[in-house]
Amino acid sequence: MATILVIDDDPDVTQLIQFALTRAGHKTLTAEDGQAGLDITLAKRPDLVIADVMMPKLNGYEYCRRVRAQEELADIPILVF
Repeated sequence: MATILVIDDDPDVTQLIQFALTRAGHKTLTAEDGQAGLDITLAKRPDLVIADVMMPKLNGYEYCRRVRAQEELADIPILVF
């Protein structure tokens, strides 16, 4: 299955999404802000990213801009909520 990165500053939302994805057989990675999410994306190159819009340090829009600006990461699907 896929490796999915969940980026959200609300631990309850992160835990709920992580639980659902794990039950479906996916490996999950988590980050509590956009900058940490970007660091994990660069290091682990997940198959999919699920990111909140309103986050500290780096919001979801800026996270997306920075990922898309890097050729080696530009093809990673990002779901923003």
